[in-house]
Amino acid sequence: MRLSPRVDFDDMSRRILKVIQERGIVSGADLMRVTRISSDVLRDKLQPLVDEKLIQPSGNFQESAEIPYAIFHVQPSNAPMVKMLIE
Repeated sequence: MRLSPRVDFDDMSRRILKVIQERGIVSGADLMRVTRISSDVLRDKLQPLVDEKLIQPSGNFQESAEIPYAIFHVQPSNAPMVKMLIE
């Protein structure tokens, strides 16, 4: 029987932050995986950031219910706001 390797969530959050800083994007799916929170909780946390235009969902974004499944454009200067979510 093989055991799967343990997931290092601290390392994962650092990698996601690095992607945000380098590319200016992050996906809701990545945030859910790292934070281990539900899509409803993630939506509630991200909605104020979307409303304040600190992060921008890309594509054909229609409803707040879609927030956790969107790809977000994040200005590198706003990366710390997303990092607080990850922690």
